[in-house]
Amino acid sequence: MMPNIVWQIISFLPCLAYDLLEWLRDLFLVRVLGRHRIVTHDVTREGCNFDGATHIAIVAVRPAGGSDLFTLNLINALAEQGFYILLMSNAPLSEGQRNVLLSRCHRIIERAPVGRDFGCYQAGLRTLGLFNGGLPAACECLVLANDSMFYRSDLSDIISEMMQFDNPWVAMFENFEQAYHAQSFFLMFYPQIFRSPVFGRFWRKYKPYSSRKHTIRKGEVGLTRTLRKARFVPSVCFSSTRIRQVIEAAQADPLEICNLLPYCSDMSWREWAEELLEMAKHGLSIEERSPTLLFAWQNFLRTIAHVSESANPTHVVGLILNCMAKAPLKRDVCYRNIFTINQVLGYATGFDARELGAMEVDLRSKGLFVSLSFPKKLLCVRGRI
Repeated sequence: MMPNIVWQIISFLPCLAYDLLEWLRDLFLVRVLGRHRIVTHDVTREGCNFDGATHIAIVAVRPAGGSDLFTLNLINALAEQGFYILLMSNAPLSEGQRNVLLSRCHRIIERAPVGRDFGCYQAGLRTLGLFNGGLPAACECLVLANDSMFYRSDLSDIISEMMQFDNPWVAMFENFEQAYHAQSFFLMFYPQIFRSPVFGRFWRKYKPYSSRKHTIRKGEVGLTRTLRKARFVPSVCFSSTRIRQVIEAAQADPLEICNLLPYCSDMSWREWAEELLEMAKHGLSIEERSPTLLFAWQNFLRTIAHVSESANPTHVVGLILNCMAKAPLKRDVCYRNIFTINQVLGYATGFDARELGAMEVDLRSKGLFVSLSFPKKLLCVRGRI
């Protein structure tokens, strides 16, 4: 007990210093310099105007590594569903990138690198008129999405599915860890929400700081709490219920499922690995399994659902959802020490050879947890970087 308390104190002090430095930096950049309002480049595709758009998407990007192909998959899927696409970039784009992206979206705004994805969403909503009379009168659906995922080329199917939910708020993923929130990778809203006073008030008051901790707590968690206080509850595409359903429906080989589990050894479902491997060894179908093995199988399914609710589901069940439900993959799953690069490239589905090559570039450029210095490992574990 005592060593754990000592470790908590030792690890807390550097994080406190880091938080203070980030807060001072953000305060200076946003409050003093107003960097969050600086636009470095703004280009609109000829003949494209958002005034009459019924479906609008704000896509936040920060091009790096091999992310371009997956950003194009996201934009293509949105375009296929008829969305007007406003792309907000937190980093300068090359002329080539700009031309390729503009051929698929309607407007590109490059801004100062401040505020992460929530800073882009806020700037995009300001551009669309949220703070000056509201979004265009014709708008019936609003999507906020970012480029932190490896999106598959068939993403349009998932977006179409999300549009069928009978709810004014739909999230692709949710996270119960520490504080419940709808994750900001892909959020869908309808007029009941984006024309409500609480939605506009949240974005008007939001401070677009670049701290990761601030973006999660004041952004993702803050928006979720604001909307839930107004009695809105999100429907979730890849919920824990969906996870169990897709595994049962697939009737997958237990050995195949073991291959999709996180590499790190501290996950609670590892205790069921022996029973699963025993099923695979005997090649037993669900009908042929003994009561003991059936019990182990049901416990495994319950454990998967439990773990997906007690940790970030895009991490712990990311590969399972990708292989069995066409879900996109989080780009930081190797950096966060969840999967190995070899495991992701070997088992990820829905990507062609070119995309797998870009994925490998991106995963390697992002780096691995083992490569971090001790201070950075500490900050990573504590969720600061």
